[in-house]
Amino acid sequence: MMMKRKIIKLLAVTLVAIMVAGCSKTQNPPAGSDNGDNNTEPVSIVFMHDEAEEERMTVYQEIIDGFMAENPGIIVIQEAVGEDGFEAKVITQVAGGSLPAIIASGTELMQKLDEEEIINTRANREVIEEIGSDNFYTGILDIINSLDGTGATCVPISGWVAGIWYREDLFAEKGLNPPEKWEDILIAAETFHDPQNKMYGIMIGTGEAANTQNHFQLFSQSNGAQLFDEKGQPQFNSLEMKETMEFYRELYQYTIPGSNDNTTVRDTFVSGNAAMSVFSTYIMGPLYNADMADKVGFAIPEHTQKSVFGSPSAYSISNTITPAETEAAKKFIAYILSDEVNIKLLHMAAGGANPVLRSVADTPEYWDVDVLEAFGDTAKSIPASFDELKVLGVQDGVTNPNAGSIMNAMIIGKAVNQILVHGADLEIAMEKAQQEMLALVN
Repeated sequence: MMMKRKIIKLLAVTLVAIMVAGCSKTQNPPAGSDNGDNNTEPVSIVFMHDEAEEERMTVYQEIIDGFMAENPGIIVIQEAVGEDGFEAKVITQVAGGSLPAIIASGTELMQKLDEEEIINTRANREVIEEIGSDNFYTGILDIINSLDGTGATCVPISGWVAGIWYREDLFAEKGLNPPEKWEDILIAAETFHDPQNKMYGIMIGTGEAANTQNHFQLFSQSNGAQLFDEKGQPQFNSLEMKETMEFYRELYQYTIPGSNDNTTVRDTFVSGNAAMSVFSTYIMGPLYNADMADKVGFAIPEHTQKSVFGSPSAYSISNTITPAETEAAKKFIAYILSDEVNIKLLHMAAGGANPVLRSVADTPEYWDVDVLEAFGDTAKSIPASFDELKVLGVQDGVTNPNAGSIMNAMIIGKAVNQILVHGADLEIAMEKAQQEMLALVN
C-alpha cells in the first residue's frame, strides 16, 4: 500500500470536541518539565500504533521492556489497534477529549491533527533536535513542518520510498541506460514491451486509486510541478502538470491495458513479466522471496530534477497530557531512535521500512539481515534517496493544508484513469480536475 492511511472526513467534525474543551497549541506543556524519574509514583504513558500482528507486538514489547528497565520511573503501555480500525479509534478518542501520549501513524493523519491543534508540535521538534536534525535525511524533515512553521507534526521513525524498480540484468543485455531520464524510461519501455509473450515495458498505477496518484506525482515532481500557485490555489492545469500527464499517457502504451491496481503492478513485475515497475520499497520482500533480488535495480526518475515519492512512519506526542507525561513520551521516542533499537524495529519489515537516520544507515548491523544482503548495493542506495523526497502540496518546506483534501478526494487518480483508460481528452479532463480542486478548497 503506497499511502498507508488517509484521514476520513468525519475527523474534521469530531475534532471540534477537543477545541471546545480548550485544547490548543497554546497549551503545549513547557519544556524541561519533570520526566517522572524523581516522582514517588511512576509516570504512565500509552503508545498507540496499528501494527497489531502478534509477532510485531512482541518486538514492540521487548523494546518497551528495555526502555522501562533503563527508566524505572516511566511505564509505557502498548495499545495495538488493527490498521483498518486505527483512524476510527483516533476519532473516538478525540471526541472523548483526549489522545494517548504517543500516536504512531503516517504524515497525513499527523497533518490533520496539527490543523486541529491537538498535537504537541514543539515537543516533537525538541526530540528531533535532541537526536540531531543533521542526522535525519533532509527530504524527510522537509515534509513534516507544522503549519505554524515552528514545530514538527511528528518525529520520523522509519520510512519507505517509491521509485522505478527495473530488471538490471535485462537492461545490461540490451546495453540500455538505467531508467532515470524520461527519454531513457520510454526507450526501455518500448524496447521490452512484448505483450504477445506476456512481457510489458513498465507497470504503473492507472486506476482511480491512491497508488495511481502516488505514481503520477513521482513523475510530476521530477518535472518540477507544483500543486499550488504562489497564492495557495490549485494549479493542476499548469504546463508542468500537462507535460507530466502526456508522459504518463505515453508510458501507458507499454503497460497492461486497464485500471491497474497496486497488486497487479507488483505481481506482474515480481513474476518476471515486466521490465520495470513503479513501486515502493515494500516490493523488496516479494522480490527476495521470488529469488529476484540480484536481478533488479532501483532508479530515481529525473526530468528537470530528481524525485522519489514516499513517506515516513512517525510518532507524534499529544498535547492533552501532563508535562511529566510529555517528558516521558519524549524520552521514549528518543530511545526508539537510538541506533540499536531503531535497527531492531526496522528489521521487522526489512527492506520495506528504511532508516531515516544517517547514523543507522552507516551501522553495519543494520545491513546484517538476509533481505538487505541479497539486494546488496541496490539496498544500500535507498536510504540516501530520502534526500530526493518530494511530495505534492509541500512547497518550500510548508505543507498546504488543502493538499490532503485533494488527495483524499482522488481527483488526480480519477483524471489519470479517465485520460489513460477511457481515452478522455487530456485538456478537458485536466481542466475538469482543476475546477474540482478549486471547488473543494474554496
